[in-house]
Amino acid sequence: MHRTHRFVTNYRKCLLGGLLTLSILLMSGSTAQAYDYLEHSFLGDRACLDAQTRLAARIEAGDASYETMTRYLALGLVCPERWERRYCEDGYKQAEAGLNRLSGPPAESEEIAATFGDFVALPDHLSRYGPVRGLPRLGRFGLAFNTWKWLTADDGDAGGVIGAVAHKACQDSEMVPWRRVEADIEVTLNRFDKHGLEAVPGNLLSPLTHAPVPTGPSDPSAIYSFINPHYLDLVLRNHDHFGKYSFGAWLGFHSAAVSTARYTCEDLIDFSVDQLEDLADDMPEYSAIDWGGLSETIRAQRGCDMMRESVHKRLLEWQRRADPKLVAPVQSMLAALLADDAPQNAAPRRALLDGVSAATTSLVLEGVGLHFLQDGLAAGHMRTIRAKGQLEVVRYEHNSDNKNGVVALLQTRSGEYPFLAYGDTYMLGPQLLPSFVDCNWNELAHGTPSPRLVTNCLLQHQRGLLIATSSASLVDWALDGTLYEAPNAQPSGHRSSAGAARDDNCANPDALINFVCRTLPARATVTPGLETNSSEAISMRMQHGSIPVPPPPFAYQSLMIDIGLEATGDASQLGVHVNLLEELDSRANWLVSHSIGARTTLGDSNFNQISLDYAYSFHWRWAARFSIDARNSVFTGIKHLNVDPTFFAGLAPGVGMTLLPEGWTKLPLEMSLSYRLPLNFFSSDGGFFADDIIGGHWIIFGLGLAYM
Repeated sequence: MHRTHRFVTNYRKCLLGGLLTLSILLMSGSTAQAYDYLEHSFLGDRACLDAQTRLAARIEAGDASYETMTRYLALGLVCPERWERRYCEDGYKQAEAGLNRLSGPPAESEEIAATFGDFVALPDHLSRYGPVRGLPRLGRFGLAFNTWKWLTADDGDAGGVIGAVAHKACQDSEMVPWRRVEADIEVTLNRFDKHGLEAVPGNLLSPLTHAPVPTGPSDPSAIYSFINPHYLDLVLRNHDHFGKYSFGAWLGFHSAAVSTARYTCEDLIDFSVDQLEDLADDMPEYSAIDWGGLSETIRAQRGCDMMRESVHKRLLEWQRRADPKLVAPVQSMLAALLADDAPQNAAPRRALLDGVSAATTSLVLEGVGLHFLQDGLAAGHMRTIRAKGQLEVVRYEHNSDNKNGVVALLQTRSGEYPFLAYGDTYMLGPQLLPSFVDCNWNELAHGTPSPRLVTNCLLQHQRGLLIATSSASLVDWALDGTLYEAPNAQPSGHRSSAGAARDDNCANPDALINFVCRTLPARATVTPGLETNSSEAISMRMQHGSIPVPPPPFAYQSLMIDIGLEATGDASQLGVHVNLLEELDSRANWLVSHSIGARTTLGDSNFNQISLDYAYSFHWRWAARFSIDARNSVFTGIKHLNVDPTFFAGLAPGVGMTLLPEGWTKLPLEMSLSYRLPLNFFSSDGGFFADDIIGGHWIIFGLGLAYM
């Protein structure tokens, strides 16, 4: 009875320690401000609408190529079908596209529709975007597979980690003045179309002319750490989201998107047998196929047949559901989808569906690229030095610049355009003025505007700039890359500080190509003084880029000291172990580890021993740095040291939990709490399976240093 009481008392202490550890994790997570999902998602979808509107005018005028029209149809599948409603309402995203079909209205079905904006927002949460043949950096299990899983499925939510993350984006969006944001974007885009990009007058860039900018919705980083444990891994390895590296990442993804759209589905498909079986689940004609029994060539053909059939279905839905103004320019192409199966109809229909299928895959890459383009226009990403291992300093600088703003220099092929950039969590904040204002920079520069008016206009300008640049990238993709074959450089490359070039390098009778040339950044957007050489001629030609190297697989090594207590309190244990952990799946939700070490037990003579052990463990990450563990170990050693030394060996199953505060504290600590049940299968004095097979019930607390 006395031993039982001691066990219960010790168990309570261990449980209390575990709960305290978890509380520390939760409180620490809540302080880690993250990059905002809702801003990227909204900006991506709104840019999608602008690109569709511009391309629709080109198609109606009869100036669009067949390839541009197929890419326009692909935009129809991924862009929001209508914009009558607010982007978020009642805690749910209202925008719906043809990627997945909800079983009812968002608030009623409690489901999330995936849209192009999610492609743009997800690089903060995912690091794999494939598979696409010939692009190994995208990974095997990524966003392209998720996209086709949505397209081939019946009605339902986006689902999985992606659906859970996207669902949280609109949770605190009631503060967003959606109509004011839309008005700001519309009026700024109209000014850009009439007069070109605008330079903010120098006297309005002074911090003395500004009012504090209101905070908008921000990501629930602590919650993200639970619904997507991989999230913090990417925050620690997000170097490609900052400065010139974000510009290079956009160039790489944009180049890959333009290139992949030129190929056929069979050229791009790279799904495994298991993935094809998953895609075929809701398509009876294909679910019965023995995918593993097909040759690689036939498997690709049948897989693309399945993808083309799903595109056929979604396009007909888009024709019925989408804004008629967006559908009208391609009605003749959509009519081909309703024609009979006569040979003269089947071949053109197959070619159309194949072009849309390839373009849809390439839009995944274009959307991912826009994330980095938008990051490059956010204040906290311009001059923050993203040094590995200095997350606290990076977060401090990032958040400070986002809030207070920095003077930035946007350089395009038509000139230099200074503006004041704010950053993440400030693009969708509450309105500063009671009524809408169409900002006129010339009048503001020569008047005495209030600080709130100036800040309102700076936000209006930046909102329009983000949409314009993102739209220009999409239009360039749809036009097959208008600047890749431009002249390499212009001899008269000097730009004036007023924002206009001495010679109009973008003069082109084609208004849409002119828009792309004038609007797309030609260099990374930086703060003045950090540009490499502003007097150097800017090349008119856009250079092809490379997809950035993805973060390495999640892994860490640790050296841990174990302190164990036998449940009856008759013995204590001290151990030291080296642990090697690595990810088991592409998002590191499941992990495995190898551990080798030594233990010594002191106390009652029955427990007195020295042993060596090796453990193989499975870890399920409940949160970014908190895992539930199950392990089995083999051990061998010598016991009864002070009586009659005896050799023994056995197995020790165990369960526990591990906490890694790394990312929230400067100390790279690892802490664990576990239960271990050693089973002595052999001893030199009793042989196999002796009477004392159970070597105690051990509660073990571990503390060590972990390095990733």
